[in-house]
Amino acid sequence: MEIKGITPKELLALSRSLNTRNTGFKPELSPVECGELLSKCVKVGNTVRELSDYFGYIHTKSINEFITIYKKINKNISHRIVFGEQEQ
Repeated sequence: MEIKGITPKELLALSRSLNTRNTGFKPELSPVECGELLSKCVKVGNTVRELSDYFGYIHTKSINEFITIYKKINKNISHRIVFGEQEQ
């Protein structure tokens, strides 16, 4: 499956940020940055279901939540939103 709309480097960072269970990777992107890239993917034709399947989520809820965080967050505080495993 191909993810359209982002570069291979962005896709790798997104994968490492969303698929951290049992991989040994710490998230490279914040939840807001993940939402921004996922939103970009949806705008160019990927479906939320395709993205959920690609990143190993059973339901589309998580992908939708990342997109919602990105769209609704106050940009003045977005730098404070991080995954628990990220350094602040």
